[in-house]
Parts: sequence; structure tokens; C-alpha cells
Amino acid sequence: MKETSLLAYLNSEKSRETSSKHILSVLFEHYCAKQSYNLTGFEHDLTYLQIADELFWSNANRVGRRMSELVRKKKVKETGRKICPIGGNMCTTYEIIINK
Repeated sequence: MKETSLLAYLNSEKSRETSSKHILSVLFEHYCAKQSYNLTGFEHDLTYLQIADELFWSNANRVGRRMSELVRKKKVKETGRKICPIGGNMCTTYEIIINK
């Protein structure tokens, strides 16, 4: 691997970690709000478009790319599918996994 390619990879890895932390913080805040209002069911969980909206990110694909990584690392789980109020299309909903 070329030195410039390795450097670019390492820089993007740091950016991915930061993005993941921001996404997890939004999901944790939402989880706490769900618990305080005793809400159940996936219809109250967030889609990737809603998470991007909460973070004020203009590119929702940034969240979409991180979600598959977080699901694979078992930090987030897919809970269902709903029509997203932002985009109007069918999206997967996500919830943070809390280890008790």
C-alpha cells in the first residue's frame, strides 16, 4: 500500500470513529427519552434520516454508512421498518444496545 493511501485510510478511520460516537450519543439520548415516557415498539425508534437530522448533518448517507458498521459491531440493533417522516420512504429503524 502506498504511503499516501495508508495515511488517507488512517485519517478516515479517525473520522469514522468520531461519526460513530455522535450517532451513538443521539441513539442513547433517544433511548433514555423512550424509557422515561415508557414508549415501546419500533415505531418510536429513529431512522438514519432522523439521526442525521438530529445531528444537523446535511448528508444522511454519512449516517447510513456508519449504521451497518455499528450493527456489525453489535452496538446498535435493527428494530423494524417504518415510513420515515423526513424522507417519506420506508426506512429501517435502529436502537442502541445497552449492556445491563
